[in-house]
Parts: sequence; C-alpha cells; structure tokens
Amino acid sequence: MSRPTLQSALVEPENPLDPRIIGVWRLRTWIAAGVIGVLGLAVAGLVWRFGPAAMAALVGLAVVLLTGAVVLSGMLVPQRRHRVYRWSLSPEGVVVRSGWLWQETTIVPHVRIQAVDAQSGPLERAAGLASVHIRTASVAGSPRIPGLDVHAADELAALIAERAGVEDAT
Repeated sequence: MSRPTLQSALVEPENPLDPRIIGVWRLRTWIAAGVIGVLGLAVAGLVWRFGPAAMAALVGLAVVLLTGAVVLSGMLVPQRRHRVYRWSLSPEGVVVRSGWLWQETTIVPHVRIQAVDAQSGPLERAAGLASVHIRTASVAGSPRIPGLDVHAADELAALIAERAGVEDAT
C-alpha cells in the first residue's frame, strides 16, 4: 500500500470555524456600512448646501442604496462564508479552504512554513476569538485560519510551529 501524498491527504479540510466568527464578520460589515452612510450623507449635505438640490438628492439616494446593500451583505455573506471556510492539519502540512463566490484551497507543507502567528483584533477579542496566520515565502500570500477560540488558536499555532520546525509561534 502506498503512502498518501500531501495533495490527496489534505484536499478536503474538515475543521469548521467557531460560529461566533459570523457575528464578528457581520459587525465589521455593519461598521463599514455606518461609515459609508455617515460620510456619504455628509457629502450629500455639502452638495445640498453648495450645489444643485437635484444632485444632492441623487447623491443621497446613491448613499442610501449603497448603505442598504452593504447592510444586506452583512446579513447574508457571513453565514455562507462560515459554511465554506474549513481547515485541516495533518503530519504533512496545513490546508485551508476559503472563499464565498470563488473558493480557494491552499495546501502548505510544513517545510514551507517560516512563521506562525496567533492574532486577535478588538472585535475578535471581544468574542473570545483569534486567527492563526501561517507565513510562507510565497508571493501568492499566506493563509489565515480565522474564527478560532483564543486557546485553540494558541495551541494550533504552537503545534504548527513545532511540526514546521519553527523556533517560536507568536
């Protein structure tokens, strides 16, 4: 019996992200919608003050439609994104599958890993979550595994670093 290759062993990642990440992604999108709405309405107000009223009404309508679209995407996209995002760790390497419309599967052999970071922004910290960022020398970028429990992220970063022979996971 032949030994499975990295490609065949890691194509279907099975580990999902913590469901709390859905709320973090939604909140980020809604914060962006708020910023777009406030700035857009400020521009519409300036146009109203110094320009033609019809143009101000058009700018205001565009802002409302854009803000509404961003709010709607914040309600729909995070759930789908969570359903698709998966990761796995094997003796050979790490695989991360992500993407909402265009899905991407990234396979990183342990020998290619240069550093591993566990990171947590303010919204993630508030939800008790963190991300693991696997750094390689690839110009295509390095994969991230977001939406992990803080302790699980630290343990995963340390395990990946150990398997990759990296001195320290940060």
